[in-house]
Amino acid sequence: TEFEILAYVAVAMLLGAIIGLEREFKDKPAGLRTHMLVAGAAALLVSLGDVVTSQFQLELG
Repeated sequence: TEFEILAYVAVAMLLGAIIGLEREFKDKPAGLRTHMLVAGAAALLVSLGDVVTSQFQLELG
């Protein structure tokens, strides 16, 4: 459902934020915002793939 997808994206962004904070503390490039966005986008893309494949399974039987 949409709520599950939102939860997956939120968890991914939280985990990406942890990695980003660690990188910001060490003054490395690609910090908090970058890692949050990349992790969230990756989770959203994977969730989109799940939705599309479930739609095809329903149509094909």
